[in-house]
Amino acid sequence: MQSIELVVVGFVIVFFIAITFYVAGALSAQPQAQQAELNVMAQQILQRITTYSAYNLSQDVGVADPNAPGYLSDYAIDYLAMASAQLSGYPACYMNKTQSELASTVGSTVYLVGYGYVIPNLIQGTLNLTAIARNLFGNNYNRYDVEIQIKPLVRMAICPYVTVTVSGKSVTFKNTGSPICRQFYSAMGQSLTNGTVYIVARGSSANPSGNVIYTVYYCTIQQSSSNSKSASTCYPPYTTRTALAPLGSSPIGGYYYSYAVAQMPTYVSFTQIVGGSSPPSAALVIYAQKVDYPYSATFYVFNSTPVSLIYGAPFPGNTATRLYLIHDADYLQPGTTTPCDGRLANPSGNPPSGRSANGIRYITLYTSQGLVNYGSNITLNPSSQQVQPCGLCQNPSCTACWLDLPTDALLALVSVEANSNSVNIPKVALVPIPLFPAPPATDVDIKTWLRWGFSTAPQVYAASAWGVFNSLTTTYLVNVTVYEYPGPVR
Repeated sequence: MQSIELVVVGFVIVFFIAITFYVAGALSAQPQAQQAELNVMAQQILQRITTYSAYNLSQDVGVADPNAPGYLSDYAIDYLAMASAQLSGYPACYMNKTQSELASTVGSTVYLVGYGYVIPNLIQGTLNLTAIARNLFGNNYNRYDVEIQIKPLVRMAICPYVTVTVSGKSVTFKNTGSPICRQFYSAMGQSLTNGTVYIVARGSSANPSGNVIYTVYYCTIQQSSSNSKSASTCYPPYTTRTALAPLGSSPIGGYYYSYAVAQMPTYVSFTQIVGGSSPPSAALVIYAQKVDYPYSATFYVFNSTPVSLIYGAPFPGNTATRLYLIHDADYLQPGTTTPCDGRLANPSGNPPSGRSANGIRYITLYTSQGLVNYGSNITLNPSSQQVQPCGLCQNPSCTACWLDLPTDALLALVSVEANSNSVNIPKVALVPIPLFPAPPATDVDIKTWLRWGFSTAPQVYAASAWGVFNSLTTTYLVNVTVYEYPGPVR
Protein backbone atom coordinates (compact mmCIF):
# COMPACT_ATOMS: atom_id res chain seq x y z
CA MET A 1 0.00 0.00 0.00
CA GLN A 2 1.32 3.40 -0.86
CA SER A 3 1.76 5.96 1.86
CA ILE A 4 2.10 9.70 1.91
CA GLU A 5 5.57 10.98 1.22
CA LEU A 6 6.72 13.36 3.94
CA VAL A 7 9.59 15.50 2.90
CA VAL A 8 12.39 16.00 5.42
CA VAL A 9 14.06 19.32 4.96
CA GLY A 10 16.46 21.59 6.78
CA PHE A 11 15.17 23.38 9.85
CA VAL A 12 16.04 27.05 9.89
CA ILE A 13 16.19 28.47 6.40
CA VAL A 14 16.35 32.13 7.34
CA PHE A 15 16.82 33.88 10.66
CA PHE A 16 16.71 37.65 10.77
CA ILE A 17 16.09 40.41 13.24
CA ALA A 18 13.98 43.36 12.24
CA ILE A 19 13.82 46.31 14.62
CA THR A 20 10.77 48.52 14.86
CA PHE A 21 10.08 51.45 17.16
CA TYR A 22 6.79 52.79 18.49
CA VAL A 23 7.00 55.89 20.65
CA ALA A 24 3.95 57.35 22.36
CA GLY A 25 3.78 61.14 22.30
CA ALA A 26 4.78 61.72 25.91
CA LEU A 27 7.67 59.21 25.96
CA SER A 28 11.28 60.23 25.66
CA ALA A 29 13.64 58.52 23.22
CA GLN A 30 14.52 54.96 24.17
CA PRO A 31 18.16 54.74 25.32
CA GLN A 32 20.22 52.77 22.85
CA ALA A 33 21.26 50.16 25.41
CA GLN A 34 17.67 49.48 26.45
CA GLN A 35 16.62 49.14 22.83
CA ALA A 36 19.42 46.66 22.25
CA GLU A 37 18.15 44.63 25.21
CA LEU A 38 14.64 44.63 23.73
CA ASN A 39 16.03 43.44 20.40
CA VAL A 40 17.83 40.57 22.10
CA MET A 41 14.66 39.67 24.02
CA ALA A 42 12.67 39.40 20.77
CA GLN A 43 15.35 37.17 19.28
CA GLN A 44 15.49 34.96 22.39
CA ILE A 45 11.71 34.48 22.41
CA LEU A 46 11.77 33.55 18.72
CA GLN A 47 14.49 30.99 19.41
CA ARG A 48 12.65 29.66 22.44
CA ILE A 49 9.27 29.06 20.84
CA THR A 50 10.81 27.41 17.75
CA THR A 51 13.18 25.09 19.64
CA TYR A 52 11.00 24.21 22.65
CA SER A 53 8.07 21.81 22.83
CA ALA A 54 5.46 23.08 25.30
CA TYR A 55 3.61 20.53 27.42
CA ASN A 56 0.52 22.71 27.87
CA LEU A 57 -0.05 24.80 24.75
CA SER A 58 -2.87 26.80 26.32
CA GLN A 59 -0.42 28.33 28.82
CA ASP A 60 2.92 28.21 27.04
CA VAL A 61 4.05 28.64 23.44
CA GLY A 62 6.56 26.12 22.14
CA VAL A 63 6.04 24.69 18.67
CA ALA A 64 9.09 22.45 18.21
CA ASP A 65 8.30 18.87 17.20
CA PRO A 66 9.41 16.53 20.03
CA ASN A 67 9.41 13.58 17.63
CA ALA A 68 11.47 15.32 14.94
CA PRO A 69 14.24 17.45 16.44
CA GLY A 70 14.93 20.55 14.38
CA TYR A 71 11.41 20.89 12.98
CA LEU A 72 8.20 22.63 14.00
CA SER A 73 5.18 20.60 15.09
CA ASP A 74 2.16 20.68 12.79
CA TYR A 75 0.03 19.52 15.74
CA ALA A 76 1.13 22.42 17.95
CA ILE A 77 0.66 25.02 15.20
CA ASP A 78 -2.79 23.61 14.41
CA TYR A 79 -3.80 23.88 18.07
CA LEU A 80 -2.56 27.45 18.44
CA ALA A 81 -4.27 28.48 15.20
CA MET A 82 -7.62 27.17 16.44
CA ALA A 83 -7.07 28.71 19.87
CA SER A 84 -6.27 32.18 18.52
CA ALA A 85 -8.51 32.20 15.42
CA GLN A 86 -11.59 34.26 14.79
CA LEU A 87 -14.04 31.60 13.61
CA SER A 88 -17.00 33.86 12.87
CA GLY A 89 -16.89 32.82 9.21
CA TYR A 90 -18.05 29.29 10.05
CA PRO A 91 -21.57 28.27 11.16
CA ALA A 92 -21.80 28.07 14.94
CA CYS A 93 -23.95 25.43 16.60
CA TYR A 94 -24.91 25.23 20.23
CA MET A 95 -25.17 22.33 22.59
CA ASN A 96 -28.59 20.85 23.25
CA LYS A 97 -27.73 20.23 26.91
CA THR A 98 -25.31 22.85 28.18
CA GLN A 99 -25.00 21.35 31.65
CA SER A 100 -23.44 18.08 30.64
CA GLU A 101 -20.19 16.21 30.50
CA LEU A 102 -19.92 16.93 26.79
CA ALA A 103 -20.00 20.70 27.46
CA SER A 104 -17.00 20.41 29.78
CA THR A 105 -14.98 18.06 27.55
CA VAL A 106 -15.71 19.43 24.06
CA GLY A 107 -17.49 22.74 24.67
CA SER A 108 -20.93 24.32 24.56
CA THR A 109 -20.37 25.59 21.01
CA VAL A 110 -18.81 24.03 17.91
CA TYR A 111 -18.02 25.52 14.51
CA LEU A 112 -18.94 23.41 11.49
CA VAL A 113 -15.95 23.74 9.15
CA GLY A 114 -16.52 20.73 6.90
CA TYR A 115 -18.50 17.56 6.35
CA GLY A 116 -18.77 15.96 9.80
CA TYR A 117 -15.84 18.10 10.98
CA VAL A 118 -16.15 20.64 13.80
CA ILE A 119 -13.83 22.90 15.80
CA PRO A 120 -14.84 23.03 19.49
CA ASN A 121 -14.93 26.36 21.28
CA LEU A 122 -13.25 24.68 24.23
CA ILE A 123 -10.07 25.21 22.18
CA GLN A 124 -11.03 28.45 20.46
CA GLY A 125 -10.40 31.49 22.63
CA THR A 126 -9.08 29.62 25.69
CA LEU A 127 -5.42 30.63 25.65
CA ASN A 128 -4.26 31.80 29.07
CA LEU A 129 -2.54 34.98 27.93
CA THR A 130 -1.27 35.89 31.39
CA ALA A 131 0.31 32.46 31.83
CA ILE A 132 1.93 32.77 28.39
CA ALA A 133 3.37 36.18 29.30
CA ARG A 134 4.61 34.86 32.64
CA ASN A 135 6.35 31.92 30.97
CA LEU A 136 8.07 34.24 28.50
CA PHE A 137 8.93 37.20 30.74
CA GLY A 138 9.05 35.74 34.26
CA ASN A 139 8.32 38.18 37.09
CA ASN A 140 8.28 41.07 34.62
CA TYR A 141 5.25 39.65 32.82
CA ASN A 142 3.24 42.84 33.50
CA ARG A 143 5.91 45.09 31.93
CA TYR A 144 6.02 43.28 28.58
CA ASP A 145 3.67 41.86 26.01
CA VAL A 146 4.23 39.83 22.86
CA GLU A 147 2.50 39.11 19.57
CA ILE A 148 3.37 35.77 17.93
CA GLN A 149 2.37 35.21 14.31
CA ILE A 150 2.90 31.95 12.40
CA LYS A 151 1.78 31.49 8.81
CA PRO A 152 2.83 29.36 5.82
CA LEU A 153 4.83 31.03 3.06
CA VAL A 154 2.65 29.23 0.50
CA ARG A 155 -0.98 28.25 0.99
CA MET A 156 -2.63 25.50 -1.02
CA ALA A 157 -6.18 24.37 -1.71
CA ILE A 158 -7.88 21.60 -3.66
CA CYS A 159 -10.47 23.17 -5.95
CA PRO A 160 -12.77 20.68 -7.71
CA TYR A 161 -14.94 21.80 -10.59
CA VAL A 162 -17.27 18.86 -11.14
CA THR A 163 -20.97 18.77 -12.03
CA VAL A 164 -22.85 15.48 -12.32
CA THR A 165 -26.52 14.69 -12.88
CA VAL A 166 -28.06 11.84 -10.88
CA SER A 167 -31.76 10.92 -11.02
CA GLY A 168 -32.49 14.20 -12.79
CA LYS A 169 -30.71 16.24 -10.10
CA SER A 170 -27.61 18.29 -10.87
CA VAL A 171 -24.95 18.34 -8.15
CA THR A 172 -21.79 20.46 -8.29
CA PHE A 173 -18.61 19.86 -6.33
CA LYS A 174 -16.85 23.20 -5.73
CA ASN A 175 -14.71 24.30 -2.80
CA THR A 176 -16.43 27.65 -2.36
CA GLY A 177 -15.49 27.76 1.33
CA SER A 178 -11.85 28.39 0.42
CA PRO A 179 -10.85 31.98 -0.45
CA ILE A 180 -8.05 30.52 -2.58
CA CYS A 181 -10.54 28.49 -4.63
CA ARG A 182 -13.00 31.36 -4.93
CA GLN A 183 -10.28 33.58 -6.37
CA PHE A 184 -9.06 30.76 -8.62
CA TYR A 185 -12.55 30.02 -10.00
CA SER A 186 -13.05 33.73 -10.73
CA ALA A 187 -9.65 34.11 -12.43
CA MET A 188 -10.06 30.98 -14.56
CA GLY A 189 -13.59 31.85 -15.71
CA GLN A 190 -14.50 30.04 -18.93
CA SER A 191 -11.20 28.13 -18.86
CA LEU A 192 -12.51 25.86 -16.11
CA THR A 193 -13.12 22.32 -17.36
CA ASN A 194 -15.97 20.25 -15.93
CA GLY A 195 -14.89 17.04 -14.25
CA THR A 196 -11.50 18.47 -13.21
CA VAL A 197 -9.91 18.57 -9.77
CA TYR A 198 -7.40 21.43 -9.51
CA ILE A 199 -4.59 21.75 -6.98
CA VAL A 200 -3.94 25.46 -6.40
CA ALA A 201 -0.98 27.16 -4.66
CA ARG A 202 -0.92 30.82 -3.59
CA GLY A 203 2.19 32.90 -2.86
CA SER A 204 2.62 36.49 -1.75
CA SER A 205 5.63 37.53 -3.86
CA ALA A 206 5.83 35.14 -6.83
CA ASN A 207 4.01 32.28 -8.53
CA PRO A 208 4.70 29.11 -6.51
CA SER A 209 6.62 26.55 -8.54
CA GLY A 210 7.74 22.95 -8.21
CA ASN A 211 6.23 19.50 -7.80
CA VAL A 212 3.15 18.35 -5.90
CA ILE A 213 2.59 14.81 -4.67
CA TYR A 214 -1.06 13.99 -4.06
CA THR A 215 -2.84 10.95 -2.63
CA VAL A 216 -6.42 9.88 -3.40
CA TYR A 217 -8.38 7.99 -0.71
CA TYR A 218 -11.59 6.37 -1.92
CA CYS A 219 -13.99 4.04 -0.10
CA THR A 220 -17.42 2.71 -1.00
CA ILE A 221 -20.22 1.51 1.26
CA GLN A 222 -23.09 -0.86 0.52
CA GLN A 223 -26.33 -1.73 2.28
CA SER A 224 -28.48 -4.22 0.38
CA SER A 225 -31.63 -3.84 2.50
CA SER A 226 -32.97 -1.88 5.44
CA ASN A 227 -32.21 -4.79 7.78
CA SER A 228 -28.69 -5.51 6.59
CA LYS A 229 -25.48 -4.18 7.99
CA SER A 230 -23.35 -1.93 5.88
CA ALA A 231 -20.09 -3.09 4.39
CA SER A 232 -17.40 -1.00 2.81
CA THR A 233 -14.48 -1.38 0.48
CA CYS A 234 -11.47 0.91 0.64
CA TYR A 235 -9.11 1.05 -2.28
CA PRO A 236 -5.39 1.33 -1.63
CA PRO A 237 -4.36 4.99 -1.58
CA TYR A 238 -3.42 6.20 -5.03
CA THR A 239 -0.34 8.47 -4.99
CA THR A 240 1.22 10.30 -7.92
CA ARG A 241 3.13 13.47 -8.80
CA THR A 242 2.35 16.57 -10.87
CA ALA A 243 3.93 19.98 -11.47
CA LEU A 244 2.57 23.46 -10.80
CA ALA A 245 2.04 25.89 -13.68
CA PRO A 246 1.68 29.67 -13.15
CA LEU A 247 -1.73 31.31 -13.53
CA GLY A 248 -0.53 34.43 -15.29
CA SER A 249 2.43 36.53 -14.18
CA SER A 250 0.62 39.31 -12.32
CA PRO A 251 -0.90 39.22 -8.83
CA ILE A 252 -4.59 38.35 -8.52
CA GLY A 253 -6.25 39.94 -5.53
CA GLY A 254 -2.81 40.70 -4.09
CA TYR A 255 -1.42 37.15 -4.49
CA TYR A 256 0.28 35.05 -7.15
CA TYR A 257 -1.33 31.74 -8.15
CA SER A 258 -0.17 28.48 -9.71
CA TYR A 259 -2.12 25.28 -10.30
CA ALA A 260 -1.99 21.67 -11.41
CA VAL A 261 -4.60 19.09 -12.41
CA ALA A 262 -5.10 16.01 -10.23
CA GLN A 263 -5.88 12.90 -12.27
CA MET A 264 -8.42 10.65 -10.56
CA PRO A 265 -8.02 6.86 -10.68
CA THR A 266 -10.63 5.11 -12.82
CA TYR A 267 -12.54 3.67 -9.87
CA VAL A 268 -13.47 7.11 -8.48
CA SER A 269 -17.12 7.89 -9.27
CA PHE A 270 -18.60 11.28 -8.43
CA THR A 271 -22.01 9.83 -9.19
CA GLN A 272 -21.46 7.26 -6.46
CA ILE A 273 -20.51 10.03 -4.02
CA VAL A 274 -23.80 11.80 -4.77
CA GLY A 275 -25.83 8.62 -4.33
CA GLY A 276 -28.93 9.66 -6.28
CA SER A 277 -32.13 8.38 -4.66
CA SER A 278 -30.13 6.33 -2.14
CA PRO A 279 -27.72 7.58 0.53
CA PRO A 280 -24.28 8.61 -0.70
CA SER A 281 -22.29 5.40 -1.03
CA ALA A 282 -18.71 6.58 -1.39
CA ALA A 283 -16.20 8.83 0.33
CA LEU A 284 -13.37 10.67 -1.44
CA VAL A 285 -10.51 12.57 0.20
CA ILE A 286 -7.47 14.07 -1.49
CA TYR A 287 -4.27 15.10 0.28
CA ALA A 288 -1.64 17.12 -1.59
CA GLN A 289 1.85 18.18 -0.58
CA LYS A 290 4.15 20.65 -2.32
CA VAL A 291 7.52 18.91 -2.15
CA ASP A 292 9.76 21.68 -3.47
CA TYR A 293 10.71 24.67 -1.32
CA PRO A 294 8.80 26.46 0.09
CA TYR A 295 6.79 23.45 1.25
CA SER A 296 3.07 23.26 1.95
CA ALA A 297 0.17 20.82 2.13
CA THR A 298 -3.62 20.69 1.97
CA PHE A 299 -6.57 18.28 1.88
CA TYR A 300 -10.20 18.23 0.81
CA VAL A 301 -13.20 16.05 1.66
CA PHE A 302 -15.77 15.61 -1.13
CA ASN A 303 -19.40 15.44 -0.07
CA SER A 304 -22.76 16.08 -1.69
CA THR A 305 -24.77 16.43 1.53
CA PRO A 306 -23.96 18.04 4.89
CA VAL A 307 -25.79 15.27 6.77
CA SER A 308 -23.08 13.23 8.47
CA LEU A 309 -24.97 11.64 11.44
CA ILE A 310 -21.92 12.27 13.64
CA TYR A 311 -19.28 14.96 14.11
CA GLY A 312 -15.58 14.47 14.49
CA ALA A 313 -13.83 16.97 16.76
CA PRO A 314 -10.05 16.57 16.80
CA PHE A 315 -8.08 18.06 19.69
CA PRO A 316 -4.51 18.38 18.40
CA GLY A 317 -1.68 18.30 20.91
CA ASN A 318 2.05 18.75 20.60
CA THR A 319 2.60 15.03 19.94
CA ALA A 320 -0.72 13.54 18.82
CA THR A 321 -4.47 14.08 18.53
CA ARG A 322 -7.47 13.06 20.62
CA LEU A 323 -10.51 12.59 18.40
CA TYR A 324 -14.04 13.02 19.79
CA LEU A 325 -16.94 11.40 17.92
CA ILE A 326 -20.26 13.07 18.74
CA HIS A 327 -23.90 12.35 17.88
CA ASP A 328 -25.06 15.06 15.47
CA ALA A 329 -28.18 15.87 17.54
CA ASP A 330 -26.00 17.03 20.44
CA TYR A 331 -25.33 20.36 18.69
CA LEU A 332 -28.17 22.35 17.13
CA GLN A 333 -28.48 25.24 14.71
CA PRO A 334 -29.17 28.52 16.56
CA GLY A 335 -32.76 28.88 17.76
CA THR A 336 -33.89 25.53 16.34
CA THR A 337 -34.10 21.85 17.19
CA THR A 338 -32.35 20.98 13.92
CA PRO A 339 -28.96 19.29 14.26
CA CYS A 340 -25.96 21.29 13.12
CA ASP A 341 -25.53 19.18 9.99
CA GLY A 342 -29.08 20.09 8.89
CA ARG A 343 -30.66 16.64 8.85
CA LEU A 344 -34.41 16.68 9.15
CA ALA A 345 -36.12 14.74 11.90
CA ASN A 346 -39.54 13.15 12.25
CA PRO A 347 -40.90 15.00 15.30
CA SER A 348 -43.81 12.59 15.68
CA GLY A 349 -41.49 9.71 16.47
CA ASN A 350 -40.93 8.46 20.01
CA PRO A 351 -38.24 9.55 20.50
CA PRO A 352 -38.10 11.97 17.58
CA SER A 353 -36.03 10.36 14.88
CA GLY A 354 -33.43 13.11 15.04
CA ARG A 355 -32.73 12.03 18.62
CA SER A 356 -32.43 8.31 17.99
CA ALA A 357 -29.19 6.43 18.50
CA ASN A 358 -26.55 6.05 15.82
CA GLY A 359 -24.41 2.96 15.57
CA ILE A 360 -20.76 3.32 14.61
CA ARG A 361 -20.11 0.00 12.89
CA TYR A 362 -16.38 0.52 12.63
CA ILE A 363 -13.61 3.12 12.78
CA THR A 364 -10.72 2.68 10.37
CA LEU A 365 -7.51 4.67 10.41
CA TYR A 366 -5.19 5.28 7.52
CA THR A 367 -1.69 5.49 8.95
CA SER A 368 1.78 5.55 7.45
CA GLN A 369 1.75 1.78 7.96
CA GLY A 370 -1.49 1.20 6.04
CA LEU A 371 -5.14 0.61 6.96
CA VAL A 372 -5.83 -0.14 10.64
CA ASN A 373 -9.13 -1.09 12.29
CA TYR A 374 -9.44 1.04 15.43
CA GLY A 375 -12.88 0.33 16.85
CA SER A 376 -16.28 -1.20 16.09
CA ASN A 377 -19.88 -1.58 17.29
CA ILE A 378 -20.05 1.70 19.18
CA THR A 379 -23.42 3.29 20.01
CA LEU A 380 -23.88 7.05 20.30
CA ASN A 381 -27.17 8.05 21.89
CA PRO A 382 -27.99 11.72 22.58
CA SER A 383 -30.20 10.65 25.50
CA SER A 384 -27.06 9.54 27.30
CA GLN A 385 -24.87 11.89 29.33
CA GLN A 386 -21.73 9.77 29.07
CA VAL A 387 -18.50 10.80 27.34
CA GLN A 388 -16.05 7.93 27.54
CA PRO A 389 -13.37 6.12 25.53
CA CYS A 390 -15.05 4.65 22.46
CA GLY A 391 -14.26 1.11 23.57
CA LEU A 392 -16.57 1.59 26.59
CA CYS A 393 -19.53 2.86 24.55
CA GLN A 394 -21.00 -0.41 23.35
CA ASN A 395 -23.34 -1.26 26.19
CA PRO A 396 -24.35 1.14 27.69
CA SER A 397 -24.16 3.80 25.02
CA CYS A 398 -22.54 7.26 25.18
CA THR A 399 -23.54 10.61 23.73
CA ALA A 400 -19.93 11.00 22.55
CA CYS A 401 -16.71 9.04 22.76
CA TRP A 402 -13.03 9.66 22.21
CA LEU A 403 -9.95 7.97 20.79
CA ASP A 404 -6.29 8.76 21.37
CA LEU A 405 -4.84 8.37 17.91
CA PRO A 406 -1.38 7.12 16.98
CA THR A 407 1.05 9.82 15.90
CA ASP A 408 1.07 8.62 12.30
CA ALA A 409 -2.73 8.73 11.83
CA LEU A 410 -3.57 10.47 8.56
CA LEU A 411 -7.30 9.91 8.07
CA ALA A 412 -10.09 8.47 10.21
CA LEU A 413 -12.93 6.79 8.34
CA VAL A 414 -16.11 6.28 10.39
CA SER A 415 -18.96 4.08 9.13
CA VAL A 416 -22.25 5.13 10.77
CA GLU A 417 -25.76 3.66 10.65
CA ALA A 418 -28.83 5.47 11.93
CA ASN A 419 -31.13 3.43 14.15
CA SER A 420 -34.17 5.09 12.59
CA ASN A 421 -36.47 4.38 9.66
CA SER A 422 -37.26 8.03 8.91
CA VAL A 423 -37.03 8.89 5.23
CA ASN A 424 -35.46 12.20 6.26
CA ILE A 425 -32.39 10.54 7.75
CA PRO A 426 -29.73 8.73 5.74
CA LYS A 427 -29.49 5.06 6.62
CA VAL A 428 -25.72 5.09 6.47
CA ALA A 429 -22.90 7.60 6.27
CA LEU A 430 -19.23 7.16 5.57
CA VAL A 431 -17.55 10.08 7.34
CA PRO A 432 -13.89 10.80 6.59
CA ILE A 433 -12.19 12.93 9.25
CA PRO A 434 -8.88 14.36 8.01
CA LEU A 435 -5.93 14.19 10.39
CA PHE A 436 -3.21 14.93 7.85
CA PRO A 437 -0.29 17.13 8.86
CA ALA A 438 -1.01 20.37 7.05
CA PRO A 439 -1.03 24.10 7.81
CA PRO A 440 -4.23 25.17 9.58
CA ALA A 441 -6.94 27.06 7.74
CA THR A 442 -6.16 30.22 9.73
CA ASP A 443 -2.87 31.75 10.80
CA VAL A 444 -1.57 31.71 14.37
CA ASP A 445 -1.88 35.19 15.90
CA ILE A 446 -1.37 35.30 19.67
CA LYS A 447 -1.60 38.74 21.27
CA THR A 448 -0.93 38.75 25.00
CA TRP A 449 -1.82 42.44 25.18
CA LEU A 450 -5.47 41.44 24.77
CA ARG A 451 -5.35 40.50 28.48
CA TRP A 452 -5.47 44.22 29.33
CA GLY A 453 -8.54 44.85 27.21
CA PHE A 454 -6.62 46.71 24.49
CA SER A 455 -8.31 46.63 21.09
CA THR A 456 -5.16 47.58 19.16
CA ALA A 457 -1.44 47.01 19.61
CA PRO A 458 0.04 49.18 22.38
CA GLN A 459 1.88 52.27 21.14
CA VAL A 460 5.07 51.72 23.13
CA TYR A 461 8.65 50.73 22.41
CA ALA A 462 8.83 47.45 20.50
CA ALA A 463 11.24 45.14 18.70
CA SER A 464 10.52 42.34 16.23
CA ALA A 465 12.39 39.21 15.24
CA TRP A 466 11.40 36.82 12.49
CA GLY A 467 12.60 33.67 10.81
CA VAL A 468 11.57 31.02 8.30
CA PHE A 469 11.30 27.47 9.64
CA ASN A 470 10.12 24.06 8.41
CA SER A 471 7.79 21.48 9.86
CA LEU A 472 7.78 18.05 8.24
CA THR A 473 5.27 19.33 5.67
CA THR A 474 5.26 23.13 5.56
CA THR A 475 7.54 26.17 5.47
CA TYR A 476 6.39 28.77 8.02
CA LEU A 477 7.18 32.42 8.63
CA VAL A 478 7.35 33.04 12.39
CA ASN A 479 7.29 36.64 13.61
CA VAL A 480 7.66 37.80 17.23
CA THR A 481 7.05 41.40 18.36
CA VAL A 482 7.88 42.33 21.96
CA TYR A 483 6.31 45.43 23.58
CA GLU A 484 7.86 47.15 26.62
CA TYR A 485 5.83 49.45 28.89
CA PRO A 486 7.40 52.31 30.89
CA GLY A 487 6.32 50.51 34.06
CA PRO A 488 4.07 47.66 35.23
CA VAL A 489 0.63 47.91 33.66
CA ARG A 490 -1.16 46.62 36.77
